Amino acid sequence: MKKRQNVLLKSFGAGSLRDPELSALLKWVREEKNTCCDLISYKIESLIKDQKKYADIPCAGGMFYSSRIMESLFGVKSGFLTSEPYVDTAYFKLDAERVFRQSKGSYFAFPSPSSLPLEDAFYRDRYEFIGFLCDEYQKVMREQRDLGIKGHIVISNHFDAVELEELSKDNVLFFSPDGNSRTYAAVLEYQDSIAVSKNRLRVIFELMNEYDIKNVAVIDGERDDLDLCLSRFDPENICMGGFVSGYGEDYWKKLKERAYVLR
Repeated sequence: MKKRQNVLLKSFGAGSLRDPELSALLKWVREEKNTCCDLISYKIESLIKDQKKYADIPCAGGMFYSSRIMESLFGVKSGFLTSEPYVDTAYFKLDAERVFRQSKGSYFAFPSPSSLPLEDAFYRDRYEFIGFLCDEYQKVMREQRDLGIKGHIVISNHFDAVELEELSKDNVLFFSPDGNSRTYAAVLEYQDSIAVSKNRLRVIFELMNEYDIKNVAVIDGERDDLDLCLSRFDPENICMGGFVSGYGEDYWKKLKERAYVLR
């Protein structure tokens, strides 16, 4: 008889997280007296609270976090970088502290530099432009790790070669929610772990002929998807992945319930 073996549930943050109901936001604001907070603070805290009972590796942030990055970046006018840029790290540090208070050992997810709603009208050289953004990302990531964040996830459907080269570190994972085989191949040049939606698992299996893939996370996987991975991976190298688009614990609870394999 096959035995059940649990696998880790790892969060990859959120996509476009909608604004909360006004009543929920007002209740939260009343509890936040004498603290520095805003709508992004609410989203970050809610995301971690929803996960922390179920996710083995929680993660705050996500694609919606681009608004925090843009508001902290100086030298921008109407979506264009027009002068010597500078990033204020104050809110990034507050966000890290907020996450750490809720759940120690959490990751933080950022949209990739190249996916920000930002055009270059200052450097006029893509390598320098993306390179500058990567330098600022690394500075922010270091400061967040100093405040207890375990590591970072960089999200994009298509990564720029510069950001793959510059941001590739032991504590940074690239994640492409809707990538294609070319995107995954580019990522696998820099890391031996991959997170992939369940309907793209076959693509990853094919890429194993070219790349040494050690770990796989199946985003929104079903039980059969995890068992399918057993043909290529050991159980300890398989995990369930979550990438949410709303609020509430139910999504994470259901993922946790099916985060196991039979062997």
